[in-house]
Amino acid sequence: QPGADGGLAGWRHNGDTPAPHRPGTEQRENRNHRAPDPQNALDKTAQKSTRKHLGNQNTYQPAKGLDGRRLTFETAYSSPRELNHVGLTVPGGRTSGKVMRDNVGQDHTGHAECFRLVYSPPGRYVNDHCLIADQQGTFHLFHIVGPVGKGCYDEGSEVSFGHATSADLSQWTPQKDVLAADPELVHEQDHVFAPYGCATDDGYILLYAGVNEQIKQESMCLARSDDLFHWQKHPGNPVYHPSRQWAEHGDAGELWRCCRDAHLLRHPRFGFILYFVTWLKGTNGQEVAIGAAISDNLVSWQDAGPVLTREFAAGHATTSMESPCVIERDGIYYLFYKHRDETRLVISDDPLSFSDKEDVWFSIAHAAEVFEARGNWYISSCSRELLDVHHERSDRTKGLFLASLDWSNDIPEIVPFAG
Repeated sequence: QPGADGGLAGWRHNGDTPAPHRPGTEQRENRNHRAPDPQNALDKTAQKSTRKHLGNQNTYQPAKGLDGRRLTFETAYSSPRELNHVGLTVPGGRTSGKVMRDNVGQDHTGHAECFRLVYSPPGRYVNDHCLIADQQGTFHLFHIVGPVGKGCYDEGSEVSFGHATSADLSQWTPQKDVLAADPELVHEQDHVFAPYGCATDDGYILLYAGVNEQIKQESMCLARSDDLFHWQKHPGNPVYHPSRQWAEHGDAGELWRCCRDAHLLRHPRFGFILYFVTWLKGTNGQEVAIGAAISDNLVSWQDAGPVLTREFAAGHATTSMESPCVIERDGIYYLFYKHRDETRLVISDDPLSFSDKEDVWFSIAHAAEVFEARGNWYISSCSRELLDVHHERSDRTKGLFLASLDWSNDIPEIVPFAG
């Protein structure tokens, strides 16, 4: 499998090690995008995928629905109430059991009761997060953290990552925070957002967004660890920004140059696929995207364009898209993501193309991570009470919630937590 060790074998905790030389970077506008090699199958596949999403003239092509219409807020989500429960088409010609297209007017009390609050750090909240199992089977939680009552941009809030450990996912022990924002680094001088990590053959890595409020920029950064307690930031950070050809770069107006909420998927052909959220260029913030990039070493990334686009959801808790989480099962890719007031699900047989697929309501969970542990599947939520889907009364006051998933059919079903 390409990039199985993450290409990090020479990157150790020696503090002053210079960034590895990446040939050709001095000739490219974005030093973090690997120069395509025509002889490299990985690059040729990426170029083909990028053209598919951006068009041959390097212009963004609006997403189309299954009937050829442009996918807008209304066409993607609205339907008569009697048609609210639909069968979702699964690649391969199958149709799932009935699932909810939308959640308008639904009572989700029973759904919320499937989740159990398993971790609540005193006086602090848990927001976007990830879980990593070490070689001994201990689970490590890394999460956005801040004092209850503060917002993400408040001074002293979301300036490091919370860390906790558990042997069984039910009982958690808080550990020291890790990877504090560094005022001396322009790309993360104010905050750090949304960690996502995994094990590699050379230890463990975390991808996260560094935040600079003054220039309204989020930058994808990389850190590694041998033991999940002590971390070293990559000396070449930031390792990625999305392409100016399709992503908003904050060149005009008040829009941020967004690149946050990392999710990483191993892929036998691409090595690693990085998913993230951003704004679409030239739409004045009215269209949002989950983008992707590919890499065989976790350091040098090639842009693969937007993989899912939707309209700005005015009047809802999550107006953009957030928290992408992609799971591969039997060659089918399940993309869970936050939009409006819910976690939604879209399915594809192509990990770089979801925009033309129908999506459905999946959960009231916030910043959900879907993961497998010891043969069982789980989904998480955080930050607010489960039923406070509008974030009106409990935003940034709660810890980590977990529920179990029954994935015996094509579409997983949320069931009570069995920890």
